[in-house]
Amino acid sequence: MPNVFEKDQYLTRKTAQTGEVVTVLDGGRWVQSKFNQDTELLEIRVMHNNTAKTWTLNNKSRKNLGQVFGADSDTWIGKSVRLAVEAGQSGDMLIGYGIDDKEAEFLRQQ
Repeated sequence: MPNVFEKDQYLTRKTAQTGEVVTVLDGGRWVQSKFNQDTELLEIRVMHNNTAKTWTLNNKSRKNLGQVFGADSDTWIGKSVRLAVEAGQSGDMLIGYGIDDKEAEFLRQQ
């Protein structure tokens, strides 16, 4: 259950930095977009700087992770994702890039 008093409980372009790596904690759930009633977005929980946070994936991040980890987001649990804040059409956006198991093991040894 989310702690409503915890500051920065969401992972966003303002709370993340390019190059950071997060770990997926759950398979997520579909939520309705706040900006477009006809659009559903995948919301997952991730571990970011030793804090569990909610991350609403944009389409680019969802497709990137699906290509590396597979279409079933439940299989993403425990996987590592590299973050990048990139320029988009309507401003900066947070993009996730799935890290394959070989690179993730290398990062753990560092």
